[in-house]
Amino acid sequence: TDSFPIAFWTLFKPAKGLQRELDENFRHLQISSQFDYSAPPFYAIHTRLRHPRGHVGVEVKGKGGAADKTGMLWDGEAKQFAINQAEQALHCAQKVHLDRHSFYNPNYFYFGDSEDLVSYMGEEHGASGV
Repeated sequence: TDSFPIAFWTLFKPAKGLQRELDENFRHLQISSQFDYSAPPFYAIHTRLRHPRGHVGVEVKGKGGAADKTGMLWDGEAKQFAINQAEQALHCAQKVHLDRHSFYNPNYFYFGDSEDLVSYMGEEHGASGV
């Protein structure tokens, strides 16, 4: 929501050294910070899919143990479930971008707890700003 950034930056004030590092990284990545809107906005997308309690009707198996400890097997129904969840998150961010900043090229940063899914999103959606 629009109120989240205001509440977040009211409560979270980085130390001066950390703020310098953040500003430097934002400039390097050519993305805007909360006080500098000269660069296009960016969207951070995160999915957490390896935890077994978050899946209804889909069994997420691990690579030699529990998925949340050893990594998610990247095949079958669990793979498709993961892709669907990540793409839904991306579509939500794309909608927000079009609603607010349609004159800018989108910048999306995707984070997840499955290295296979992060690679997939970068390979499949890299041309669209991920």
